[in-house]
Amino acid sequence: MQKLAFIIICSSFFFSCKKTLWITPTRDITDTVKVNTDYVYNFMVNSAEDEVEMISEPLHADTSEYFSDSTELYPYSYFYSTEQNYTGEDYIEFNIKRKSSADNYDLPEEERLRITLIIE
Repeated sequence: MQKLAFIIICSSFFFSCKKTLWITPTRDITDTVKVNTDYVYNFMVNSAEDEVEMISEPLHADTSEYFSDSTELYPYSYFYSTEQNYTGEDYIEFNIKRKSSADNYDLPEEERLRITLIIE
């Protein structure tokens, strides 16, 4: 009887959990950037409905910021300008939650994005 009660309790706990049991997918991007130039990445999100959170800031950026371009369908983008004369690698990490645009491009509703920039 105790085993049956334990199984029922565990089953109800398992089925009551929603997304907390699933791991957020991670997408890794590696791009090469020339020294003293700019890099732009479009998140494919609509800034009014979706969310982008920077988890890890770059260490070697002269400028690192989000911007919105109203001429784009999904205007929320990230701008990175290299540190003066720096060569090497830099790393940025974001958490993205899409509420409107995920279905349009077969993108996950939530993902972690890691961008590694190789600056030459």
